[in-house]
Amino acid sequence: MVARNKPTVPALPLVATAESPLDPDAAVQISRLIEANTSHDSRAARTMIVERFSGSAAPHLVKLLNDAGSAKVFFRIARVLADIGSDTAVDALALQARTQRRYVTHAVRALARCKHPDTVLLLLDLLQFGRMRQRRAAAKSLGSLKTPLAIEPLCQAVANKNEIEIEARNSLRLIGKGNDLARKVLLDPAFTVQDKLRILNAIKAARLSMWPFDIDRFLDAESRNRTSPARHQAKIAAEALRNQKTLLRPSKRRNDEVLLRPAGQSSIYNDGLLLRASECQDAYDDLREPSESSAKNPRRRIAEAFRSLRLVFGSPSQREGGEKRTI
Repeated sequence: MVARNKPTVPALPLVATAESPLDPDAAVQISRLIEANTSHDSRAARTMIVERFSGSAAPHLVKLLNDAGSAKVFFRIARVLADIGSDTAVDALALQARTQRRYVTHAVRALARCKHPDTVLLLLDLLQFGRMRQRRAAAKSLGSLKTPLAIEPLCQAVANKNEIEIEARNSLRLIGKGNDLARKVLLDPAFTVQDKLRILNAIKAARLSMWPFDIDRFLDAESRNRTSPARHQAKIAAEALRNQKTLLRPSKRRNDEVLLRPAGQSSIYNDGLLLRASECQDAYDDLREPSESSAKNPRRRIAEAFRSLRLVFGSPSQREGGEKRTI
């Protein structure tokens, strides 16, 4: 039986430019990193480079990364750059994550390891605009980071049932299960109240579990739970959600007629929820300018005010005196 010799990975040339000469000790450690036969040796070399030569070795590591000829060399150098985490290292890894075709997974995983403020934004950009392999790798990496910023795009991927649905669903399970996703959204200070309600709707549309996510029930339970860390945020979000359902906004219909409907309703074709703008204005004028008879009688004035409110917010039967109105 003929034994096959294991092919050796050729060492990449360590080129030092005149502008930024490479320290001899750094060159030794980089050669040791590339030629290491065990993970222990590569880890020791990587630690030495990051702790002692992170500033001076970064430009040379970027050049070696661009010239890497094997997946092992590419992964080791990319991981060192990720541990360095400087702007130069992040720019190089982001470029590789966008343009790399051979080692896509290694490039995106290395970018996700960077402790840099732009890491999550770069991964979200890859998730939305990258090629299929990049999108799948970005979805997996966002799940490992467990950032609330990734909840909405991942939920949209699950709801749309596209090619990265499985990776997106697995990443959401890593970020949180059940109501934990919604609670993370409420506790994140980077989101406004409207952002939180939009993300909660995305969680509802994704249908991540057997039981559908009920936004009203969740916010009501969180606002009444004294031990919940998101109790105050849940009260604010619940109030904003109620305002969305009760406030009126215009909807144009035929014959240039403007109708008003509850802002929380997504459909404009339910005539039972619509109100003519002139009726709303008339009711508003009644509240602002009561008649002379009602001004003399406080009880009658209050009754007219309630009648005007029922005209604005009541059912069609209440608005038309018991007869249903059709438009």
